[in-house]
Amino acid sequence: MNYLENVLRPEGAGNSYSRRLPALECSSPNWLPLLNLPIIGTSAASSKPANRVNIDRLILTHSPAENDIDQLIQEVSQVRWATRAVFERSRCLQALIRPLLSHTTWNEVINVARRGRQVLPTELREASILRLDIADFTELLNNHPLDEVLVKLNAYLDRLTQLVYRHHGDVDKFLGDGFLAVFADADDAVQAGCAIQQTVADFNRSQAVPGGLLFPARIGIDTGQVITTNLGSPDRQERTVIGMPANLAERLQAQATPGRVWLSQATFERLRDQSNCRCLGPIQVKGQPKPIFVYEKQDKEIL
Repeated sequence: MNYLENVLRPEGAGNSYSRRLPALECSSPNWLPLLNLPIIGTSAASSKPANRVNIDRLILTHSPAENDIDQLIQEVSQVRWATRAVFERSRCLQALIRPLLSHTTWNEVINVARRGRQVLPTELREASILRLDIADFTELLNNHPLDEVLVKLNAYLDRLTQLVYRHHGDVDKFLGDGFLAVFADADDAVQAGCAIQQTVADFNRSQAVPGGLLFPARIGIDTGQVITTNLGSPDRQERTVIGMPANLAERLQAQATPGRVWLSQATFERLRDQSNCRCLGPIQVKGQPKPIFVYEKQDKEIL
């Protein structure tokens, strides 16, 4: 049975998606071996026609007349390699698609798929929206090679998105040279904004050489009711948040001083820690019918 076990055991059996198979028992001349090869998310064995594959298990059956162990080994080996090929394609597809979706959307897709559904739910909730953009980015593009800008920009955005995750937020989407991030808690959003501006200051200091690329950031944050939904046509959709907080956060960052974090009145009122916040007074913000109160978070560590 050792030879049979070696044939049936997938390569890399120590991996999370494979496990050692039990030895095949052939004590009776009229045996009916049933081999279950677990792949991912195994469930109870079901009776399927011979050599058919389902997403949970591979089940091979032989009638009593087909008691040739060598033939069985050959068939199992063929299915094993077919299974590995399907798994590798799935893993490759996941590696390609996963970075294109936000963490929140990816988890929603997985949960909905596990329930056998095909539609992501629409959700109304309160959230703090952080909008970040780079000041004078168009001028930067005009003065530097595009490939050089893209390399630096990706490194820059990678640092900033890690700070979003560290403060319990998620990057909903990248918007050219900036992004829109979503937080369940206003304090997390403001702390993330301050940490981002500190990191941006450090990044720009490291680039402060003749011909260096500087990415001064503006940040605006608003808090309120948003809807998480699918937006677009039936054959091309984007999972995103829609609501006034997303619009106002965009307006605030557009007028904010580079290196600073501007907050709406609603965000300021929800902060447990309102220290180092100063009111800029009523400011006329584009899209608002009248001036609104705006606050600036002045973190003492940001230069």
